Amino acid sequence: MKIHTIFFLSEFVLGGAGNSIYKLCKNLPKKKYQISIICLNKCYYKKYFKKEGINVYEISAKGALFAFFKIKKLLSKLISQNYKSNIFLSNIHYSNILTIFFLRSLKLKI
Repeated sequence: MKIHTIFFLSEFVLGGAGNSIYKLCKNLPKKKYQISIICLNKCYYKKYFKKEGINVYEISAKGALFAFFKIKKLLSKLISQNYKSNIFLSNIHYSNILTIFFLRSLKLKI
């Protein structure tokens, strides 16, 4: 059974955190992990993720606070019992704080 790993980045732009997550996702073993990417607005690495077989979900919103109801709805569709576990990762401090408040009700490791 695979581990479903969901990465969230509110600004998925070239360089910095976006580049780190891309390198991590590219090098995770595909036999062990199912990877999904959620980003606000445009994901600049989308074509590279698609080449790696990674699902990318772009959510239109002005800010992370306004997007969390859309994210929660998307996550309830993505979370499945077919996986060993579901893990949600965020690496920007204000996104982490909002994630903890809004996603506690979902059965996710945060």
